[in-house]
Amino acid sequence: MRPHSLIRADLVTAAVLLSLGLFVVVEAWRMPRLEERQINPLTVPGIVPGLLGLVLVAMASVLLIRSIRAGGLKSAAEATGEGGGDGSSWRRLGLTAALCLAYAAGLVGHVDFRLATGLFVFAFVALFEWDPGQSLIRHGRTVGWAAVQAALVALAVAVVFQELFLVRLP
Repeated sequence: MRPHSLIRADLVTAAVLLSLGLFVVVEAWRMPRLEERQINPLTVPGIVPGLLGLVLVAMASVLLIRSIRAGGLKSAAEATGEGGGDGSSWRRLGLTAALCLAYAAGLVGHVDFRLATGLFVFAFVALFEWDPGQSLIRHGRTVGWAAVQAALVALAVAVVFQELFLVRLP
């Protein structure tokens, strides 16, 4: 069972992400559609941010529901007496921020987009799935699964942006 402080953090995070996602959807909807220029509807400026906003709303809603079901609305006194967090949430947040910064500032624009995306996904999956207590075989599976996911995501993102959204990738 997760500590109440982590469940409460999920609740707050879900509320913030839900608000952000709704803001993005509304602003994307307000962007010009360029019908007067006979622009392909799949290439209008607001479609990608709007879709990302919808995905953010959906995932934040799932997190919100799970947090509420786990007792995130209860006060700490009403919680079942679990201890506080051990700081791992902050470490994970810092690692996420560092990986995103390395991807955006260090890789994109400096190496092929597919390679940059693949390296980012590989590092993210491998680092977050890594368990020091695992056997050597389990580590190999973790790294292998990270490589498979990285290749599939890099290919899918490139195809979607180039073929569906008609965006030239760096």
